[in-house]
Amino acid sequence: MATASHRVPHFWGFMLSVAFLFPGSSSATDYPPANHAGANLTLADGDRVWGLHEGIGILSIPTSATVHVPGYDGVTTGSVGWFEARCVQADIAGTLDASGAGFTGGGGGGGGAGYIPPTGDWHFPPTVFACGAGGVPAYSCEASKGGQGLGPSWHLETFPIKYWMQDSYSQGGAGGRGDGPGGGDGGTTVTPGQPGDYSPGGTDNSGGTAVWPGSGGGGGCGYAGGYASPGPGGGGGGCGGGVIRIIASSAFTLGTSGTLLAEGRLGANGDPGSADPMFGPISGKGGDAIPPGAGLGGNASAGSGGAGAGGGILIDLRAANTITFRTGSRISTADGALSTGHAGTLKVVHPASTPADLSGVSLTVGRLFQTTPAGVVSWREYD
Repeated sequence: MATASHRVPHFWGFMLSVAFLFPGSSSATDYPPANHAGANLTLADGDRVWGLHEGIGILSIPTSATVHVPGYDGVTTGSVGWFEARCVQADIAGTLDASGAGFTGGGGGGGGAGYIPPTGDWHFPPTVFACGAGGVPAYSCEASKGGQGLGPSWHLETFPIKYWMQDSYSQGGAGGRGDGPGGGDGGTTVTPGQPGDYSPGGTDNSGGTAVWPGSGGGGGCGYAGGYASPGPGGGGGGCGGGVIRIIASSAFTLGTSGTLLAEGRLGANGDPGSADPMFGPISGKGGDAIPPGAGLGGNASAGSGGAGAGGGILIDLRAANTITFRTGSRISTADGALSTGHAGTLKVVHPASTPADLSGVSLTVGRLFQTTPAGVVSWREYD
């Protein structure tokens, strides 16, 4: 009698292969606003969390985890774009990232159309190739859309039939304005897109606990097309940083690798355009506000987009009796250029009897306020 062979069915063999190739793999989890009724909240790598989370026992982010705050969508005010945790204890060993979660940047302007003028007796119309489309913001905002590139204008004389160039300038589209109270202006033919500001007027000198999302940078202007050449698109404006608020009533620890980020971003690069062998030069599309990039125009001649402003971070520990900021930890509200020029604010509220020692923290912030419930104790403004 023949011995039966024991073979693994194809499906289970496939599943075993997947398990071997991706050991321990799991999908990330979304955490919308919730009351946790005293339960602990431990976030894992790739998780997304937003809005108000209250009633947390212990908020934990392990060393290996990067947790993201999803970006503001232009509609859901008071939810996406910020995260507030009200907990008894917070242990942040990994990364909580609200970078680019604030107001959208403007789209870059599309490149102007390339063209070939009539030849000979000019009885035939000119050839004008496609204009570049404007870049788009992260969410629907009419003022933040990049303008479409334009083509040159031509005049037709009916007798005798003859075309002549009325305006040889094939203009690139203007950059869209960044959204938010401090949104950067869109770029023009002579100026790049302007960076966004943090909060109205770019300042925040109060001793209260309010922090703000960063406004978006303006998109860059597209470049003109020319004789048989496409116009490059302008760079996209960057989105502003979002908001993080952590309110711990007993203990707070930012570990050695703990990181809190509410940085602005740069927009996507503009497209340089291309030469199609069948349809001629195709002008470049303006850069979008997302995904983040370098915010550059399609070539050195096209305008760059402005950086998004940094957002705000509040760490409210007024009732805590244990406050630890470990050496090597990092907090940043930098703007999209990773500078403090348009960075956001960090506020740390602590009891007068329990100081918050930030000397070992790597800080890149526009303004740092160390505050007791009675008022501002000390603050430094970084140039």
